[in-house]
Amino acid sequence: MRKVYRDTNEKLLACACLKTLKGDMTYRELSKRIKLPPGVINRYVNGYVLPNTKRAHEIINNFVKDFLTETIIKKSKVKGSNYYVTADILSQPFLLNVIANWIIQRLDNKVTLVLTAASDGIPLAITLAHILNIEACWAKKTQEISPHGHYISNNLTHKAVFKPFCLPKHKLKRHDHVLIVDDVIRGGTTILSLIDLCGQAGASVEGVFSIFIGKKAEKTLIQYNPQGIVKI
Repeated sequence: MRKVYRDTNEKLLACACLKTLKGDMTYRELSKRIKLPPGVINRYVNGYVLPNTKRAHEIINNFVKDFLTETIIKKSKVKGSNYYVTADILSQPFLLNVIANWIIQRLDNKVTLVLTAASDGIPLAITLAHILNIEACWAKKTQEISPHGHYISNNLTHKAVFKPFCLPKHKLKRHDHVLIVDDVIRGGTTILSLIDLCGQAGASVEGVFSIFIGKKAEKTLIQYNPQGIVKI
């Protein structure tokens, strides 16, 4: 059932990719770009038919390879500066679906939970969990009322200013296979806190993904996580 759901979502997403591209191209231009007849593209764009699984996969991969990075940069970069703001990405279900689909193609079937930190990582976590038909949860720097108690992250980097993340214990179970996601990994401290929460619960980290990550953050993750980071 889960596979059927994911296949249908992928077919719908492929049509959405074509519809997005059609906004900047004629059918003839698009036909040359993705090697499909204009009439076929027209039927997909207007929702008359859905592509088969193989073709949907090819359409999405083409979009990711040739257009996704450019689209994300266009949506997030502040004009006249080197700053990126993810709000315009996180508020668009289409882009979140494309990013989530790209992640899922690189996963095995082990993942049982998507974990993030409140609050900017939540839209991507929810999108992933929805497509995978699994649960998403997020750690906070405040404790919610929970009869089961909380996992509280340790200061792995030993920074002087550190506020731990908290997660109700019933949200993260022993033997869970966890995918950790966020919109941006700036310093790596948040991700290390989430990894620590998984370790306390006895859960396995299957991968870490963010839309943007700094070089310094990647070095920090490798330095302070002796088991290594599984990157997606």
